[in-house]
Amino acid sequence: MIQLCEQKDVEYILVDTPGQIEIFTWSASGAIVTEAFASSFPTVVCYVCDTPRCMKPNVFMSNMLQAVSILYKCQLPLILAFNKVDVAGHEFALEWMADFETFQEAVDADSSYSSNLARSLCLVLDEFYQNLKCAGVSAVTGQGMDQFFEVCRFAPAHLAKLFPHRGRTISAKLGPLVAAGCWWLEAPTRT
Repeated sequence: MIQLCEQKDVEYILVDTPGQIEIFTWSASGAIVTEAFASSFPTVVCYVCDTPRCMKPNVFMSNMLQAVSILYKCQLPLILAFNKVDVAGHEFALEWMADFETFQEAVDADSSYSSNLARSLCLVLDEFYQNLKCAGVSAVTGQGMDQFFEVCRFAPAHLAKLFPHRGRTISAKLGPLVAAGCWWLEAPTRT
């Protein structure tokens, strides 16, 4: 697969990983695919969030926890792509990430155990949000794709800040390719 990618004259290679993110990320095959790309190309992991579902604070927090675990597992630059922005804007999520009090207000309507946990975790994830690059995209309309690729271009530079040993490896790579693993998580709907 890597040899095929090296033969192509393209600016980006998007790899949609198989199966659910949990299985891929923590499996041996997931690590092999991720490391193969990272050893050959500047690589960015893209975690895709279902924007309409993330409007529920607990689903949003679940996605953020999954994203942070992927970041530390892969030790590669991570981009959050909020999809379906043609259905629901992602501005609320950006606001929740920038201002924990806004998230607290959203979660206050629910007194469940998971909401109490989400309330506690929002402060813990504040530092994670500061280094996170995001883009709102729509596969249907193409909205936000320019912003997405702009974020992809600059994400490897942030890698050195988070994981200096990886940053030196990536910055030494030559070539115009960026391999972006697009990982989808459809959070389960609970009633």
